[in-house]
Amino acid sequence: MDRTLLETRGHKKGTSLLQVSEKHFVMKTTVILFSIMMMCFLFSGCQRGKEPGQKKEINVQTEKIEQPMPLKAKPDFQSKQGEKQLIPPKVKELVEEKKKEKSVEIGKVGLTEKEQKEFSSWRDKWDGRTLTEENAHKYLSILVRGSNTVKWYSDRELWGTGIFEDDICKFVDLLASSKSKEGYKLVAKILENPDEWVSNLKCVLGSMKSFGMKESVPLLRKYLDYKLPRDNFPEHEKSTKDLEMSIKLEAAGSLLALGDADTALPVLDELAEKEGSVRALYYLFSGPGKIIDEKGYKVVEKALNNPKFEVKIIAAMLLLDAKKINKEKAEEIALEILQELKDKTLKDYGLTYDPKGVAKVILMPGVNIDLKKAHDQEKSDGRACEYTMSFLGSLKSKKALPILRHIEKNNTEWWYTCWNNHAKEALLAIEGGEK
Repeated sequence: MDRTLLETRGHKKGTSLLQVSEKHFVMKTTVILFSIMMMCFLFSGCQRGKEPGQKKEINVQTEKIEQPMPLKAKPDFQSKQGEKQLIPPKVKELVEEKKKEKSVEIGKVGLTEKEQKEFSSWRDKWDGRTLTEENAHKYLSILVRGSNTVKWYSDRELWGTGIFEDDICKFVDLLASSKSKEGYKLVAKILENPDEWVSNLKCVLGSMKSFGMKESVPLLRKYLDYKLPRDNFPEHEKSTKDLEMSIKLEAAGSLLALGDADTALPVLDELAEKEGSVRALYYLFSGPGKIIDEKGYKVVEKALNNPKFEVKIIAAMLLLDAKKINKEKAEEIALEILQELKDKTLKDYGLTYDPKGVAKVILMPGVNIDLKKAHDQEKSDGRACEYTMSFLGSLKSKKALPILRHIEKNNTEWWYTCWNNHAKEALLAIEGGEK
């Protein structure tokens, strides 16, 4: 290495090469160490500057993972360690809203999947007859909440067949006969929502007699003026009126049985007189000859003059059982009715049979009357004739023999109002088989 080079690098003249080398090594080492220290300082400072951002990023990510998905997540906000997690307000609102939606949906369906399966399993095995009070209460509870969503019926396409309604009535009847208080509460729920249980109202209202709960009186009174939702029955106006009358009748009958005679008797009187309801007369009695309220006798006595023969003969039978008329009077009324009806046929009601249908009734040519009303009258007279002949048979009425023999001999076709087989039964009761 020449001297000029050494001088240009700052070394003094006269300095040995060894000394120069040692100084150069020291300087070089110092620079390297200083550089390393600076790098470490700068690197650690950058790391500290990034930590808050990194932590924030980790927390956000963790929060995203732990937040429950409102549409799918289970309402379990506990960590693995069992510590409660903080739920953002908006997420909590979504979860609560979803819970409400789910509860409303359950309210409409009424049943859980477990209950659906449980009822289906039991109903598959039930014979439709044998029933315990426990099962009646348990499964009526399911049917009341499930209404028309019970899968056992829908899977078998049984809606509209009367099977569901019949099951309800069987459960209600058993609970009523056992005077179950819990059963009454279930039945009351049906009466509180009548429009959903139209087909079951008659049997439910009638069951109130057996339950004997006087607290049901205010609820029953509402049904004396109940009107069915016409939107559900636009094409069956007459059937709707008949059903409304039956609902009114059952409510009045139960009210009388529960001691509310002042409300019930005028209704039953009206139904017997204007609607020709025989059941209105029966509901005045708790048993043969046992009038519920003495004022009810006026209703029955007035029915003796009812133009409807069916009402007339039932009134006579009830009054005889109660010893309000004697046997001779009851026999006289029965003979008058039988004399009026003995030769009647479909033609007397403006009806004839349809040759294209088996025992189907149609209007006679040129006759312009209400078919249903005419047919209802003919059927009512048919029942009156059957009741009358049976009643005369029970009285052993010798005076009835000529009319009964006439009917037995001549009324051989189904279109006669009085059927000859009923006459035969009455003759057998009176004569003991000898003619």
